[in-house]
Formats: sequence, structure tokens, C-alpha cells
Amino acid sequence: MLVQAEDLALRYGDRTLFEHMNFSLAKGDKIALMGDNGVGKSSLLKIIMGLMPPSAGTARRVEGLDVGHFTQKRETLPGDKTPWELIGEGIDFVISNTGDKRHVTSYLESFLFKSEELKRPIHTFSGGEKNRLQLAQFMKHARDLWVFDEPTNDLDLETIGVLEEELRAYQGALVIVSHDRSFIENVTDKCWLIHEGKLEIFEGGWGQAEAFLEAITLEKELAKRAPAAPRAAGIAVESPKGDKLSNKDRNRLEKLSAEMASQEKRVADLEAKLAGDYSLQAELTKAQTKLEGLLEEWMELESRK
Repeated sequence: MLVQAEDLALRYGDRTLFEHMNFSLAKGDKIALMGDNGVGKSSLLKIIMGLMPPSAGTARRVEGLDVGHFTQKRETLPGDKTPWELIGEGIDFVISNTGDKRHVTSYLESFLFKSEELKRPIHTFSGGEKNRLQLAQFMKHARDLWVFDEPTNDLDLETIGVLEEELRAYQGALVIVSHDRSFIENVTDKCWLIHEGKLEIFEGGWGQAEAFLEAITLEKELAKRAPAAPRAAGIAVESPKGDKLSNKDRNRLEKLSAEMASQEKRVADLEAKLAGDYSLQAELTKAQTKLEGLLEEWMELESRK
């Protein structure tokens, strides 16, 4: 067992993002973490990785847990180096933290690099080739737990195929946040869905989760089509106030998800920088307060739909 969570909750101010979460994460688990924007997926990942405390409950991690996190914000590759220098780091073999050895040439060939490309400066490669190289750099270390946040963004189909093969062969634990349903189905065997502040766990994987999501969609459609209550003869009936969103509110709700994602990324960036520069504390506090405000606004509008 790598991570054991009991009665987890996350709150921003007087708003609850999720609560009463209980789950186990073991070696070999390959999990898709799903849910609408703003439900707390990125925050849950941070709690799992030990980067953020929950508001309530416990998340116990095995001592010395080695986690690799592949985010949408990727480090810039050194343009003056070659793939051989970047991946080999001065030796001819890639050595994972499990002790497995793979020759640099064969390892890079599995990421679709030809032997004659291994000594070319990285700045001469295309964007797609650099994406593959970033994956190769990240995945050469077979850590206890790999966390991927939207890994297929900006990847071409060929590179996604390479990533799927590597992840299927990987024997450690894996948690993926992705909107690519085909990728999820090909790589994971369990689905966790954050829905209405709770964690729904589908041991049967995407196929089982898909049926649940279709049922939710059907319920929403039926609710929209439900006939209005009949009016009493000669009596005007007022609609309850606040039970519908105006067009302006709906437009605002659509924009809020993107704003929250952007602000959450800013908070994460500042938290990372804070480790070496405590003068950023005030800026971080301001960014966290803004994020809380966006979440409160989003939850208020969602509650009126």
C-alpha cells in the first residue's frame, strides 16, 4: 500500500470542495481521476503527493514514497545538448530507481528517435520531437508513483501511442487526469470520479464509469424536459427566485472554470518558488485568496442551476 486516505475533506472558507473521501492506492494500480473542472482534482493530487494538507481527515503515505509528476507546465529543454547527453547523463545506460538498465540508444528508439538523431542539438528538433524527448526524460525513472496531469495535451497521435505502450508496461502505481477517454480506456483499469463533493470509485474501470456518467447526463436531460407545474385557474404563479441562471450568469460560469484553472496554476507556481524565496509569501496569500473567491463564486452559481 502506497497511500491510504481516510475521511478526507477540502474546504475553502465556508465552502466545501469535497469531503468523506476514503481510498487506497497500491503498487500496480492504474487510476483515471475524473470530474468536472473546479471539483478539486488538482488539489486531490497534491494531497496524495504530500504537497498540500487536507482540511480534515488523513492521507498516510508509505515512508520514502518516490513520486514523479508530469504536469502541463514542462521544463524547457537545454537547446545546446543532444538527446544522448540529456538522457544518458554521461553514461551509456538509463538506470531506473528499480535498478533496471536500458541502453540509451534502444531507450530513445522506443520514443521514435532514430540513431542518427541522438547526437543532434535539441534546438534543431520540432515541437513534437521535443514533447517526445520530455516524456523520455521523465519516464526513464520508474518511480513508485507516477502522476500525469493532462499528459496528451500538445502530443501528436504517434507520441500518444508511445506513451500508452510505456504506461501499459509500467509496473508502479499510476494516477492520470485526462479528458482523453480513449487514452484513459487504453491505459487505466480503475476510475475515480469526484462528483457532488464525493469520490465515486469504479473498480471496473472506464466502462463502468461511463455507464454512471451516461446516467447522470440522462437525469439532467429529463429534468430539463420535465413539464412545468400547472397553474391554478386565474392565479398567476411566480417562479421561485434564484432557481435559474440568467444568460449573463451562465456565461460567467463557463468562464470561471478556465479562470480557476489559471489561478490554481499560479498558486502552484508560487508555492514552488516560495521554497527558495519567502518574500513571495504575501503574493502567494493574495493568489490563494483570489482562488478561494473564484471557487466560492463558481459554487454559488452551480448551486442555482
